[in-house]
Amino acid sequence: MQISPAQRLFSRRTRSLLPMTAALLKPSVSDENVTYTKLHRRQQQQAKYYNRGARDLQPLEPGDTVRVEPWRAGRKEWQKGVVKSRIDKRSYEVELPQGLLRRNRVALRKSNEAPIKVEDDDVIEARKQSSTETREDTRELAPPDTRVETFDQPRDPLSSVPDAPKSPSPLQAPRRSTRVRQPPKRLQDYVLT
Repeated sequence: MQISPAQRLFSRRTRSLLPMTAALLKPSVSDENVTYTKLHRRQQQQAKYYNRGARDLQPLEPGDTVRVEPWRAGRKEWQKGVVKSRIDKRSYEVELPQGLLRRNRVALRKSNEAPIKVEDDDVIEARKQSSTETREDTRELAPPDTRVETFDQPRDPLSSVPDAPKSPSPLQAPRRSTRVRQPPKRLQDYVLT
């Protein structure tokens, strides 16, 4: 007979309205070896029935291009990634554009596509530094402003007139539904205010 977590905690049967012998209400601790033996036997039985229809998947090598099963709800597209390493018997570390993931072999499908290029953080940092250095260099090399203002030339008369301050645009009323609203027929006899 299966025992409940409460029965395991108390090491005895729990009281109920059903008649029960006093021996069942006395705590009796079961032997750990017997418990582990039963657990191991149950696990072997489950493995036996599971392995009837199961088949082994081919192991993946580091550098293989794979498609990763979507792990977020609502997504259907399998993402492309590259196997970085094998962690466990069925577990692999896969690099995606978003980062590293650990996935079971069942959630990975080998693909014949070209591998994706995921840049290391060091490479990205180096590119950022080099781009900022080149920007600073171009600022230093830029020629000074070559415009020369002459005060003898007459200016355009329109340019000297300051722009008139823009009048604020009229506030538009919020758009409302143009549907005609009528009170329900049952309220026809009442005066509504």
